[in-house]
Amino acid sequence: MTAGGHQGLLLRAPEDLFPGCVLKKYSEVEHAALMAMQQTALRDFVPECKGTHEVDGALYLVMSNLLEGIVDPVVMDVKMGTRWLSRGLMMRRSSD
Repeated sequence: MTAGGHQGLLLRAPEDLFPGCVLKKYSEVEHAALMAMQQTALRDFVPECKGTHEVDGALYLVMSNLLEGIVDPVVMDVKMGTRWLSRGLMMRRSSD
């Protein structure tokens, strides 16, 4: 399973252990964020984090597969947040 530009990042979860789930390489920051979002109105729009699982010595997050049962899904990856740019970099970008 390959997500755009993320070779080896996602694995299919063993169906007998985690039905309808995927495994994603563990990140402490992502784990904390997923757990925090489960307590907000965003919980319906983010994967449910079901814990961790080890595969060949590597730790993975167990996450519900939001695309489970959807035929030919089309996915858009949206990044949200803020970024601070120096004034010089902003000026160079605006002149390009």
